[in-house]
Amino acid sequence: MKNVITIGRSSDCDYIIYDPENRVSRRHTALWREGGNYFIKDLGSKNGTYVNGQRVQEQHPLLVTPQCRITLASDYPLKIEDIFLREDPELTMVMNHRGEDATIISSGDEIKLVDGDKTVVFDATKALLSDLIRHDNRPFAVIGRADSVDIQITNKSVSATHASIRMLNPYVFEIKDLGSTNGTFIDDVRIPPNVAEVYSTNAKIRLGQSVPFDLERHIPGVKYVKREVPKPIESAPKARVRSSIPTQQELESFRGLELVWNEYHQRIHSAQSGAMKYQVVGSAAGVALSFAGLSGFGLAAGQMLGRYLANRHTNKIKPDLSFENTFLVSYACPRCSESFQKKPWVTIRECGKCKVTYRS
Repeated sequence: MKNVITIGRSSDCDYIIYDPENRVSRRHTALWREGGNYFIKDLGSKNGTYVNGQRVQEQHPLLVTPQCRITLASDYPLKIEDIFLREDPELTMVMNHRGEDATIISSGDEIKLVDGDKTVVFDATKALLSDLIRHDNRPFAVIGRADSVDIQITNKSVSATHASIRMLNPYVFEIKDLGSTNGTFIDDVRIPPNVAEVYSTNAKIRLGQSVPFDLERHIPGVKYVKREVPKPIESAPKARVRSSIPTQQELESFRGLELVWNEYHQRIHSAQSGAMKYQVVGSAAGVALSFAGLSGFGLAAGQMLGRYLANRHTNKIKPDLSFENTFLVSYACPRCSESFQKKPWVTIRECGKCKVTYRS
């Protein structure tokens, strides 16, 4: 029986590949099995499909075997056994948001999610949050004055269809202004029309100049990220130098960085040692998969997301929330937010920027 599997970056494909380098087209190639034979067909991709170094003619099926070297573009490898892999007793099983079985496969930095007929592949260190969110199929709720909208607000400053919003998880939402007359404001900054942007639930939403939008009232299950808001520094004479002795709060925050370092170090060690052939990844992969609609990663993802937001002092979620970026931002001086980079926690005695001393 012919079962065609489409492969590409688009969420419409059966086998979705997140490729930050855009070597893979939105609908790149198709692979199917007839009896004991495998066939591949290029779907008009920009960079081509190659079998043993030879480019496959567009829309012309080619007979292939599992031993063939197949690449999308010249260097993105594709293995037939990976495409048709569905179940393996060694793989880790988790429950997705629909209560059905899904499979997470991790090999090094590559993460593969097999969920029913869909397979999603991405590199945990390079995947962009904006790409992951783009494939989320949860519906938007339309906000406006019209009777047909999902959330009606009868105020003359609000357009008939003003904005759309959806929760990506209890701590994060995505919002888009629908070309409203008076605009949609997040933290007093007007967002551009028809562009979806992602924020933490701490963000202040305003429709037009004067209509606040209460997330907790309109969206059930909202939770607010607890963030450390730095206290304003009192003005002092120019000649005065701020003490290099940390406050009790700064010292406690510094001690908490040991957990951040251990989490980073353990993940890197696990990836390098290869001790676990298949593993469920935490931290960045957890964040990514939680945005893709899976449950079961809430604790690790929430902890990392919370630290990320606390250190960035902003409600807007940046699109490059990868494991490496998250660690470098989170692993920082509690006073001035200067990153400690990849220095082991036990070796850090003071901040090179603000000179506060955490250890004698």
